[in-house]
Order: sequence, then C-alpha cells, then structure tokens
Amino acid sequence: MISITVKKNGARMAIAVISTVLGWVLITVIGIGTIDWFVLSVHNLYNRILISMIDSGNSPV
Repeated sequence: MISITVKKNGARMAIAVISTVLGWVLITVIGIGTIDWFVLSVHNLYNRILISMIDSGNSPV
C-alpha cells in the first residue's frame, strides 16, 4: 500500500515538474517571439523612413 502511494506521488511530482518546465518554455518562446516581432517592426519602420527620405531627395547618407 505504501509503495503504491509513493509511486502515485512520484508520478504527480513528475507531471508537476514537466508541466512547470513546459510552461516556462512556452512563456520564453512567446517572449522571444514578441521581442523579435518588435525589433523587426522597428527595423522595418526605420527602413521605410530612410527609403522615403532618399526618394524625396533629403538623403542623410
């Protein structure tokens, strides 16, 4: 009876650890994806402004 209880608790502990790790991985992936999207958006905006300045003849370069 005791060994069955230990096995159940061990399984619960393993599930808890796995779900916690998966949760952190998911949060990290979402965070990195959001940061990447923000960086790409800012870079894209900068390129658009630069191209429009070059097109209008006010080139900073």
